[in-house]
Amino acid sequence: MEFGRFKIMEESGRTSTYVEYRCVDKHSSQNYWLKLPHNATSLANKDIVFPEIIRLWNTYSNKDTPRTRQYYGVINNHYLDCVSDPLLNEGAWPVIKILKTFQANDLPLFGLWEGVALQMLTEASWVCDGELSEEKFIGDWKNLVGGSILREAVISYMDNGDMSRTEKLRVAEKISQKYIDYPELAENILLRLIGGMSRGRIEPEDAIATLLCPQFRCNITDMDILQISDCKKALSRQIGPEVDMLWLTFVLEMMKVFPDGKPEQLKRISNKGITNNYSLYLETH
Repeated sequence: MEFGRFKIMEESGRTSTYVEYRCVDKHSSQNYWLKLPHNATSLANKDIVFPEIIRLWNTYSNKDTPRTRQYYGVINNHYLDCVSDPLLNEGAWPVIKILKTFQANDLPLFGLWEGVALQMLTEASWVCDGELSEEKFIGDWKNLVGGSILREAVISYMDNGDMSRTEKLRVAEKISQKYIDYPELAENILLRLIGGMSRGRIEPEDAIATLLCPQFRCNITDMDILQISDCKKALSRQIGPEVDMLWLTFVLEMMKVFPDGKPEQLKRISNKGITNNYSLYLETH
């Protein structure tokens, strides 16, 4: 059974209260553990795991305590919000704050994303006109095309141009094709963070702390990084603002830095977030 980026594997244990399963992240191969009540009819387990989350939160209030286990709230079957640890890198934003502050459907107002989408539109029109091969287009764009946010944005760009209705329909079909089993480009959390940085919605030092924070890093997959790399390649094929390339290069370089999560880099955050915000939690140990 699968849900979003996760796949439920074999049973790994059981008690009188729950059955535990190994659960794997399909994109990173990271193992998680999922506890479900006996005879569960849905993927919901907050009632049985929340007392343990509270216990770990209190234990981890001491920054010197080894983090041997963690619980993560599952967001949209894709993102993970660490709920058992009150400590973050100094200045780092919790992932739930990033997702709420930098909305995916806000990206059409973001210059870098528009640049990528317009380059995609241009090259899709070249394919339709026979000036670029279908194979070349798919090779360059297979990780970026597809998705309703992208489609609506590209259609709005075409509506402001002089393309015929037939041309618009053909281009829209090209950019709507989905070649990978992954959320669309606009959902990419790294791209959303770049959008926040470029528009001054997050301080640079807080963005750096976030990019290095282990609790943020557990949400980043190879595909997220590959999409950012492909965006950089796309922008290199056009004449555009140099600052856009700098943002992409900065984030790609930060992804090469391994976050050590040293205790002196961490700070205590409020326990206001310790509520039953999620219906499903995954565990690491």
